[in-house]
Amino acid sequence: VEGGRGMGIGQLARFQVGDFVIARPAVLLVAPVLGAMLVVRGSRLPWALRGAMLSIVGFLLVFLDDKALLPVHLPEPAVMLVPVAFGVAVCAGSMGAGLSVDLRGGRISWRQPLGLVVALAFAVGVMPAAVNAVAGDWHQPDTTLMRLLTQLPAESGSGDYRTLFIGDPRVVPGSPVNLGWGIAYSVVSGHEASLADSWEPVTTRATDEGARAVRGIVRGTTARAGRLLAPLGVRFVVVPIIDGGLSTRADPVPEPRGLVNALSRQLDFKRRYSSPDLAIFENVAWVPVASVLTDAGAEAAKSAGAESMIANDLAGATPVLPGVLASRDLTADVPSGTLHLAVPFTGRWRVESGGSVQVPSPAFGLTNSYSVAAGPATVRFETPFMGRLVAYLVAAAWVAVLWVAVPRRVRPRRRTKSTAMPAQDAAILFEGGPQ
Repeated sequence: VEGGRGMGIGQLARFQVGDFVIARPAVLLVAPVLGAMLVVRGSRLPWALRGAMLSIVGFLLVFLDDKALLPVHLPEPAVMLVPVAFGVAVCAGSMGAGLSVDLRGGRISWRQPLGLVVALAFAVGVMPAAVNAVAGDWHQPDTTLMRLLTQLPAESGSGDYRTLFIGDPRVVPGSPVNLGWGIAYSVVSGHEASLADSWEPVTTRATDEGARAVRGIVRGTTARAGRLLAPLGVRFVVVPIIDGGLSTRADPVPEPRGLVNALSRQLDFKRRYSSPDLAIFENVAWVPVASVLTDAGAEAAKSAGAESMIANDLAGATPVLPGVLASRDLTADVPSGTLHLAVPFTGRWRVESGGSVQVPSPAFGLTNSYSVAAGPATVRFETPFMGRLVAYLVAAAWVAVLWVAVPRRVRPRRRTKSTAMPAQDAAILFEGGPQ
């Protein structure tokens, strides 16, 4: 399976109003350099130089990472461009002060016209953002991918499930994980990526097993990837091709060659939909995110490793506790048996059944399982202490930033009037001492 390359930093960072491209980031990068080197003087020059170096170095790192010229992989370009934006802001502030203070009262020279050119360059770069902000949606394209995915069933019908997106990294929603060969994948809850799915997943044994199953599909080393993905709650596998954003019918992103054929060779995948926009496969061996396993599934869950998952069919589990991952605290009736939660194994998930707290057991060596009795069961996720502490520290830091940033009126100090002592009395007090 072969695919395209790169995230396309030029496509990602361009400024656009509707369909008309006004300016590119090079305009905003040239302006700080010119202003720092030629316009700003005095005490503001070091800050302008710092901002210019931060912008140039940051943009070069993103550019080299996009061309795969670095020995390590950097975070997403949207994250790496934050220091670049900060450097541009520092340069803009330095040049604004320089234009209003240094050049206004000086003699006429080449600095005044050059300062005017730099100011116009900044205005050209800021204008697209100002125009796009008026509409509220920033003129984002109406992607067709999400509309096509509405045909997938609702989670409450047959249990909560996850969707695996695999394809070119430019059209994969959520938080794509680069697999190599120009292919990336992401796993989202339900059929539509939410804000929580945009965070980079934490590496666990469950995520490693999912990556191993996807590599098996791409390399063609397994025909039972559906059973490997079943304990993770993956029901649908989607190959996005045209999303209406970066990939359009007029300028489509090439589909990774051989990917759809590799998915078609999987014994547990059934093709549900195919069009020039996307391809949808259903994993017939899937297990709901929260379910009570069959007797065969409960017995297979006691074993760890890919061999046990491939050798046993886990289909037929009873879906329970709809929406448990979204609420993190839910009570519902469940039948007796082995309750399986398709979450990375941890003791933070607490299950109360039959008036007692059930001890979690690792299922397939990856996820959580509990022995429950028939009747109401309560599933609750306990946030770790360090997570709460970090949240409180972040909130306190924001309060401190707001306290410093908000201007406050300073009352002038009252000056006490000192009563002058006559020189004669002062001399008498010095010679005779206090009376």
